[in-house]
Amino acid sequence: MRTYLKLKLVLLILVIMTGSLQAQQAQYMRELKSAAAVFLDTGYLHVDLVYKYSNEATPLQIEDSLRGSIKIWGKRFWYALSNTEATCDDSVAVIVFKEDQLLYLTRPSGQHLLQQQFSLLDSLSDGRFQSAISVSADGRQRKYVVKFLNPQYYKELEFWTDNKGRLVKTRQLLHRRLLDANAPIDGVAGNWVFVEVSFLHVNRNDFNPADFDTQKLVRKEQNGWVAQAPYQHYSVFKANPSL
Repeated sequence: MRTYLKLKLVLLILVIMTGSLQAQQAQYMRELKSAAAVFLDTGYLHVDLVYKYSNEATPLQIEDSLRGSIKIWGKRFWYALSNTEATCDDSVAVIVFKEDQLLYLTRPSGQHLLQQQFSLLDSLSDGRFQSAISVSADGRQRKYVVKFLNPQYYKELEFWTDNKGRLVKTRQLLHRRLLDANAPIDGVAGNWVFVEVSFLHVNRNDFNPADFDTQKLVRKEQNGWVAQAPYQHYSVFKANPSL
């Protein structure tokens, strides 16, 4: 009888611990969503960013670093990153590849860059991916680490918040194929990379509707799309024939 009672007690403790762990994980997820909420707001937002890329094997060795800026207004957005600029309104997204002198036209995806980055949080919440979240102090910041138990395209997500709960940096450990379709298959060294994004400055007060006007880049006329100055010598490519 005593052995049976001990076994029941151990099982009860395990159930309590599991429930407590699940509650803690849920609390961490709520904190992350609260920190990311400012970047998912449908109002106006202007964010200055720095992207850094490194290999999983040598995370401190930065392979590339890019500065950029993104402006969001509902489903419309504008961003500039290195020699690439993009503007998206309700009907078309125009990407300007300055090195290639190309205007690339496509249909809006419905998500801007920041929404794409944080959309995984919803996938974690509804159980589509098995994961575990841990939290630690990183100087004056709080660091959240999400580990995928069965990684396919993502191994880890990392989030840093300041002492006011504001998101200041993220880092994803992802499969190189998300960045390059010709990347090596699983099992080949170097196919996982870190993509780090630092949020340098957030501004809501410099709103200008003209920033989201695609017609300053290209206009649709009777004979098709025509590039506007100063891009009038650029080639125009339609990714969607129906445009």
